[in-house]
Amino acid sequence: GLALGLADRPARAEDDLDLGDILGEDDASDQGDSGAGASRDSGDSSQDDGDLEEDPEGDEDWTVTPEDSSELQFDDELEEAAAVQVQGEGEDTARIYRQQLEAVEDLGPDEEALAWERYLKKYPNSVFRARIEKRLDELQSELFEEHVEDRYSHTEDAGRAEIQFAQPMNLESVDPRSRVRLGFDLGFPSYAGLNADLEWQLWREMSVHGGVRSRPTGENIEAGARYALVKSARTNLLVTAIGDFHVNIDPLQPGFRPMLAVGKRFALSGEGAALDAMAQAGTDLVLVKNNLGGTQLSVRETGGLHFTIIPTPVVRIWFEGNVYMKNLGDAELQRPFQFDTVAFGLKFVGRKNPKEARYEVGIGADAPVAMNYWAYHFGALNADVNYYLD
Repeated sequence: GLALGLADRPARAEDDLDLGDILGEDDASDQGDSGAGASRDSGDSSQDDGDLEEDPEGDEDWTVTPEDSSELQFDDELEEAAAVQVQGEGEDTARIYRQQLEAVEDLGPDEEALAWERYLKKYPNSVFRARIEKRLDELQSELFEEHVEDRYSHTEDAGRAEIQFAQPMNLESVDPRSRVRLGFDLGFPSYAGLNADLEWQLWREMSVHGGVRSRPTGENIEAGARYALVKSARTNLLVTAIGDFHVNIDPLQPGFRPMLAVGKRFALSGEGAALDAMAQAGTDLVLVKNNLGGTQLSVRETGGLHFTIIPTPVVRIWFEGNVYMKNLGDAELQRPFQFDTVAFGLKFVGRKNPKEARYEVGIGADAPVAMNYWAYHFGALNADVNYYLD
């Protein structure tokens, strides 16, 4: 038994024997490190890339890429540290420039230009200065073009917009628009009349109309046109030529009435407050029967003034003076034929939106201030509705 035990001992000792027993632990460790370093530094091109082992120290600051074993990929901290080492006074780096590009990506032209100006102020010696200055030139061009386009569009829109000028009660409308007007007049002692008119805007500056109109001489069937020589919402100015053909029903008298009107809106203190002022003058050329049974041309002068005060978007206060006369300057007459009136009243505006009126309802009263030969009434009540179709 003793002999068997002695024979088995050398075998187990050989199994327990390792490299560390021969060289010692320190020597073996050094040899392992040395071998690993040699293996890493040898750069043996025959070694398969897939057989590369991970860094034994677990360092993840760099890795060898399969495409190019000589290219190193730094993480953000190492890249920033490396950038600081090469960055001079007032200089930037590729990483800083890239961050700025990302920061201005969603900015408008003005904000982006300001951001780049601040960037150059912070990094006056930027290695990307030429590229940044080129971008600033592009942004300035964009801003200039936008400014010119906006200014032109604003001017064009303001010049082409509707003025929505006040509508008179007894005078002629000077603002060509599509609308329907219905109204009536009741005067003392026996004056009455109805007004119905349809006006249609052919284009912004011109409209045509037709309807029935109560005049001091009686009911008239009328048709005509209005053309705005000047219609500017930017200056709030209207200069309108008016031409109406009309036929007085009783007595039967055809006529033509050319007129010229000027309207101007003045801004008043208060939000949206304004004054619409209007003056118009013209001639009414009427064919009448003479004492011999024939016809002759009777020339009448007509026109007047109108003022509408707009204190609020809903309420309007209006004043009006109307002149109608003939034989003005006739040496045989001490006074011409005339029937001149003044009127005043209120209007209430219904709107389809804050900037556009849908309709106007007006009420008022007028009275004669000068009468000679013609005396159609001694005072009258007026009312009308204008419904806009545009």
